[in-house]
Amino acid sequence: MTIDNPSGQDLKRLTDIVLENAENCEPNELIAAALSIIAREANTGDAVNAAYAKHLSIFYEQPTSNADVNFNRRFAEDIRSGAMDAGERAKLAHDILQAHARARLEISNPEYLDKA
Repeated sequence: MTIDNPSGQDLKRLTDIVLENAENCEPNELIAAALSIIAREANTGDAVNAAYAKHLSIFYEQPTSNADVNFNRRFAEDIRSGAMDAGERAKLAHDILQAHARARLEISNPEYLDKA
């Protein structure tokens, strides 16, 4: 049996089964699920990261071609410092983080958003 579109939860479940029954279990389904998730990440992960970088470049009003700018680090520092806690910047930061989290969930756990 193979899973057509495995999720992170499927991978965890299969890992638990293999670990609990290591001596009686063939890990082929676990390996197939992991490879499928890796392939999905490879096919869509770069696009998700590029979209995230583009959103951050718009947020900071700087072009993404500026190689010296590390938007992700800057964004994290601004969040930690409290610069995103109120006002319009808080709403924009929330929207960017939500869109990125949803895109990453779509890769690792495709059915998660359907259930939420």
